[in-house]
This record gives sequence, structure tokens and C-alpha cells, in this order.
Amino acid sequence: MKLKKFITGFFVSLVLIFNSFAQPEQPSQMQDDTKIDSLRSDFGERFKQSEDKTNFKKLRDYRGEKENLILSYSARFKSLQSDIKALEEDVANIQNSTTRLKQRFDNSSDSAFSIAGFFNFQSAQKHLLSVGLSVDDTRLNRKAMTEVVFPKINELISNLNAKLKSMNDRINTISYNINNAQTDLNLCLSTIDEALAPEYKELQLKIGLGYTVLLTLGLIILLLIVGIMTNKISLDTIKTLMSDGGLQFVTIFILMIAIILFGILNILEGKELAAILAGISGYILGRGSKSKEEKACEKQAKINDSETKEIKDIQKT
Repeated sequence: MKLKKFITGFFVSLVLIFNSFAQPEQPSQMQDDTKIDSLRSDFGERFKQSEDKTNFKKLRDYRGEKENLILSYSARFKSLQSDIKALEEDVANIQNSTTRLKQRFDNSSDSAFSIAGFFNFQSAQKHLLSVGLSVDDTRLNRKAMTEVVFPKINELISNLNAKLKSMNDRINTISYNINNAQTDLNLCLSTIDEALAPEYKELQLKIGLGYTVLLTLGLIILLLIVGIMTNKISLDTIKTLMSDGGLQFVTIFILMIAIILFGILNILEGKELAAILAGISGYILGRGSKSKEEKACEKQAKINDSETKEIKDIQKT
């Protein structure tokens, strides 16, 4: 019975040794063909000209490109970080299991060994298969353990550490790319802000002037109302304001305020403003000359009436 077990273990060991040399090297999971190129900061190269820095479409497209890159690299960074953590745990578990297996091997005189009880977690079994070991090989003699199993496990640990190094290099490259993309994005956003700064300042100036004009108009109206209600404005002044000339003055004043506001807010262009102001000026000057002519006519009419009256008085006498 002992002889039968020995012969069975011997042949299993021979098959395992033969497979380790004859089996073609499988594409190991330790080899990761995913290559990540370094991303240089290219904002300065793509926006050399001053007109490029005011091209909002180009800046907007560049900003979207960098934001998408950052999102993509961030997702890969998190995924790779998780893979590195899982692989580090696998390496630690395999090293601990190998240490216990060696202690059992050194402290035992058994002629046959099984590795199934030492590598009973699924990820370790998957890694062992990548170097040609299987936990199903339950009867391994001491020669197979010394010449095949332990060297293969050492090879596996070396491969896993190499993969960890490669993954850490890639995650460092991703981190470098994210930093460069973020730098380019910040430069793009600051360039957009600088390009828009004059418009923001102009807008703030327009708003400030608009509020100033409205507040001035409101204050004048308020003072008029208060003056009328408190009898601080004489009746003659009120009558003057309510006369044709007074109403014309108030109307023209309000129109001028409205025109100024329209000009500040760019509702009216320069040519339109010039035409309106010229029209109002002509109207005012025309009214002034017309009033002088009317007064002269009235004065002449009075002189004529007085002369006619004197002639009539002379004829009566």
C-alpha cells in the first residue's frame, strides 16, 4: 500500500515537472499592455497669438477637452488604485501562505505534500495557474516541491511585484497627466476671465451710471413734490411749471434723461443719439426764435393799434 502511494506520488511529480518545462509560457495576467503616455501642458503652444486668447469658441472647446480628460483620467486613477490595493493584498496573502508552506516542508519528513490547504483563496489559485501550478496537485514529493513548486511560487511573487511596479508607474503617470490637464484648464479659465474683464468693467460702469441718473431724477421729482406739499415753492413757480413753457421744459428734461440712459445701455448707437439730440436742439432753438418773432409782432401790432387810435382821436377832434 505504501509502495503504491509512493509510485503514484512519483508519477504525479514527474508529470508536474514535465509540464513545467514543456508547457508554453501563457500570457500572464501580470502583463498589462495598457500604455499611458505622458501628457504635457500645451496651453502656451496652442494659444500663442493674442487673438487666440480672445477667441471664445476656441477657448470653450479647449476647456471642454481638458475637463473631459480630467474626468477620464480620474476614473482610470480610481480604478487602478483599487486594482493596486487588491493586488497588494494578494501578494501579501501569497507570501504568508508560502512562508507557512515552507515551514511545514522544513519541519516535516512527509514524502508527499499538498498545496491546496495553503492557497485556498480564489485569487491565489488564479495567480498560481498563471505560472503552471494547480492546487489540484495533491500528491507532490519533496523533489517536486524543491525544484518546481517553490521556484514557481518565487517566480509568481516576482511577477506580481513587477506588475505592482508597473501599475504604480502608470498611476504616477495618470496623476502627472491630471495635474498638467488641471494646470491647462486653470490657465484657460483665467484667460477667459481676462478676455471678459473689459466687458465686465464696462457693464459695471453702465449699471453705476444708470443708477446715478435714475436716482438724480427721482431726487428732483421728490424735491418738487415735497416743495409743493410744504408750500416752499411759490404759486408763480407752480404756474410757470404748469404753463406751456414749463411742460415743455419738463418733457425735454425727461427725454434727455431717457436718451442718456439709452446711450449708456447701448440701446441707441452714436448716429441715432446724434440725430435725436440734433432734433431736440433744433426744436428748442426754433421755439426760442419763434418766441422772439411773436413778441416782435405783438409789439408792432400794439404800436399800430396805438397809432390807429391816435389817428381816430385826431379825426374826431
